[in-house]
Amino acid sequence: MRVTRVETSKILSSRDDVVAALTEMLAALDKQFPAGKSGFPLGQTCAHYSVEIANMEGLSRALWGVFPLLAGGEEVPVFDKYREAIRQGTDPDSEGYWGETGPYDQRLVEMAAYGLGLSLLGERFNEMFDAQTLHNLHRWLDQITDAQMPDSNWNYFAIMVQLGFKRAGLPWDKAAVERRFAMMEAYYLGDGWYSDGPGRPKDYYIPMAFHFYGLIYATLNQDDDPQRCAVLRERAQ
Repeated sequence: MRVTRVETSKILSSRDDVVAALTEMLAALDKQFPAGKSGFPLGQTCAHYSVEIANMEGLSRALWGVFPLLAGGEEVPVFDKYREAIRQGTDPDSEGYWGETGPYDQRLVEMAAYGLGLSLLGERFNEMFDAQTLHNLHRWLDQITDAQMPDSNWNYFAIMVQLGFKRAGLPWDKAAVERRFAMMEAYYLGDGWYSDGPGRPKDYYIPMAFHFYGLIYATLNQDDDPQRCAVLRERAQ
């Protein structure tokens, strides 16, 4: 097997590098993304869920790059396909509908990406979709508000969705945010460490989830929740 040497000092050392990398990845993913579909396959990637949910997962993970690019003022040539996928995926009358969620559902995990998009783009997000699609998206995402989920970092997914609703001017549930934060406070061990749920280990989800989502919240909700945001920053340090 031939191995190509990469000079890592030139990788992602500037904003332009990140934009170029994301654009390149999205172009590669687009080859797997059939037009007019509400998801795309990335291989046999299912865990405990169906192929249809895995395809929705593939689409949603890509949106972690798509939405920040749009929020940063970059062009995303493939965005029309994602917009159509979201329209179909949230429309209960569409064959591409992502479906109703159940307890411990993988689709609840993927909702965080849409919360991020709503949070970063705010009312600009609303301008990208027609009124019916916005209604359907809000209804579909709202399933997470009282969803039964693992007692773990998953609570942040519900917080991300509510933060997105709020910043986009959509109906949101402040009590749900407080409830989810209270649940995670019970996992806090001190000195920036959490367990990933009561009695569970300290693992890679501490930086990948608790502090990652916490810093997004602290950045985007500083004006309305300064005390909590200060705590989240201090814990991440």
